[in-house]
Amino acid sequence: MKRIVFVCSARDFHAIDWYKSAKKICKVNPYILTDSKSSEGFKNLLNKKDIVFNLFLIDKLLFKRMSRIGNIWRNLIKLILLPLQVYLLKRFNKKYPNNLYYAHTMYFIWACHFAGLEFIGTPQGSEILVRTFKSMPYKYLSSIAIKSALFITCDSKKMAERIFQISKIKPLIIQNGIDIKLVNKITKSNKKFFKRKKAIVSFRGLSPLYRTAEIFKSREFLKDDKKIPIHLIYPFSDKDYRNEIISNLKPFDKDLGKLSQIRLLEEFNKYILYISIPSSDSSPRSVYECILSGGIVGITEEDYYKDLPKELQERIILINLNNKRWLEEAINKANLLNKKPFNPKNVNLDQFDQLKSFKTIYKKLNKFY
Repeated sequence: MKRIVFVCSARDFHAIDWYKSAKKICKVNPYILTDSKSSEGFKNLLNKKDIVFNLFLIDKLLFKRMSRIGNIWRNLIKLILLPLQVYLLKRFNKKYPNNLYYAHTMYFIWACHFAGLEFIGTPQGSEILVRTFKSMPYKYLSSIAIKSALFITCDSKKMAERIFQISKIKPLIIQNGIDIKLVNKITKSNKKFFKRKKAIVSFRGLSPLYRTAEIFKSREFLKDDKKIPIHLIYPFSDKDYRNEIISNLKPFDKDLGKLSQIRLLEEFNKYILYISIPSSDSSPRSVYECILSGGIVGITEEDYYKDLPKELQERIILINLNNKRWLEEAINKANLLNKKPFNPKNVNLDQFDQLKSFKTIYKKLNKFY
């Protein structure tokens, strides 16, 4: 089996989680080849034992925080530097031969395609479900790059259908895995929270895509208690959107920001209702982590909901944002659902387990060698 080289941003926690799984499974230690490590408010996810090589690092060229202008600037910089990154990929492959490249995000799928490398790839949900509709050049380039991969993975049927539409390639559907052992460990240690506290938690990204402002709007229509706290947890934020949201905070609300994996799982064990209402979603790992931690999650209906085991569906509240009192109704339902016992050990969790997910990819790769 060839060595796997992860071509990704080292700020991408999904890619780094796949890398960590690969280290436990691969017979030959995997490498990371990256163009960024810590910038725009993201911390370095790597440790000293990781084997990391650099493309041209763009961190110093980026803004200190994510913002609408910053996103445009980052995309422009990456596009300008694409020929250089392709050259560096070719040079790396010549210096370190006999590799199989695993490209995370469409940008690196493009780069591996232009470098003529042997690779597999995993695009992000919004890259397939949003950008391929907005830009014809983006759609065309992505289609060509996808066709040149050994195979492509994605995390939902919705993504798989769109990938097939633009490329006629059937991707391998693999969930962004969860560390099931860690979830169970944290949940077990938090049994002291016999009664969940009265608060609403928004735990996705703090950007227009995730529509956090809608939570604050609906809180104004609560009949009984307009003072129920809203806690903000987010792995990343858009500077402008965050400023808009922070201006809506009441003294009893909390801005917790980005949390470590352990802290996040601890928060999933504490409160009555968690909200995830993006305008487009694929297969959100954090939603699954929340449910498996015992949380009740309010979501706008997406295709991934239909594919979940019944036991997990029963811990979800479907939200209609056209109903201005959706939050009030969700709180009432959550109060009832929190009284029902839930044991994740009764659910077949193979499709969510991080290591088992990568083993599926590794098994498919072995068929090529």
